[in-house]
Amino acid sequence: MSLLNLVRDLAQQNGKTVITTIHQPSSAVFRSFDQLILLSEGMVVYFGTPVASLQYLRDMNLACPDGYNGSDYWMDLLVITEDEQGQDQEEGTRKLPRIQLQEAWDGDAVAAENDKALTQAADAESIGKDGSKYSTDWMTQYFVL
Repeated sequence: MSLLNLVRDLAQQNGKTVITTIHQPSSAVFRSFDQLILLSEGMVVYFGTPVASLQYLRDMNLACPDGYNGSDYWMDLLVITEDEQGQDQEEGTRKLPRIQLQEAWDGDAVAAENDKALTQAADAESIGKDGSKYSTDWMTQYFVL
């Protein structure tokens, strides 16, 4: 947690974005991230804040049990087990949570919402001399990632 706090402080002081991957973070580390992007089999199943991810699961009728680490729960939902390999993607009449989350994510709606937020942020903040507050455009940053 102290390493993440140090990296966050350095990023904020220098106006930089930090992207990291992490496997099974503690509850405190999970909640410390500004944004999460969760993937399942190469597909985005969530993008947003850690706290909102738990509300998203509640909305999907997949609520995280009380006292359970949110990142562990996400992992439980998204990991393919040995029992699952080679089987149908549905358990009886109910889809596996991983498949349900893959099919439910509306990337177009999230992209539109993010574009709107970026436009509003750009209008609210001073713009650099090159017309942008960033040294590279969003698409370039995306392709680098």
